Amino acid sequence: MSLTDESSTPGPLVVVVAGAPGSGKTTLARHLATALTLPLFTKDTIKETLFDTLGWGDRAWSRKLGTAAVAILFGCVEAELAAGRSFIVESNFQPAHAAADFHALRARYPFQPCVVYCHAEEEVLLARFAARAHSADRHPGHVDRE
Repeated sequence: MSLTDESSTPGPLVVVVAGAPGSGKTTLARHLATALTLPLFTKDTIKETLFDTLGWGDRAWSRKLGTAAVAILFGCVEAELAAGRSFIVESNFQPAHAAADFHALRARYPFQPCVVYCHAEEEVLLARFAARAHSADRHPGHVDRE
């Protein structure tokens, strides 16, 4: 996902933290939010609220709520941009779709983007994903064990 261009854009700072599941984006985003004293919006926080409200089930249901969570996340992003506030947003954004969504928002609400892409070696991602699937801290609605 690329939001950069040659011009200097006025407006709030928007830190976009993206990457594969298990790449450390949530951990990094939380540290950045604390260090920069900025609000943090994450897809999983929204998704877990949907699980707690609507229940959880199989992988298909988790994906459906994931799609809804991203739509809500972009609604939060737009509300913050409309208010002219800086913030951090974190998700495993799908680059083709998210870039278009962010570009459309940037056309309506100028902002200064900072994209942080987290990555790790495949074996590290797999190990983290497996550990997370058995963590008591991970919401069961994510059905990671499947």
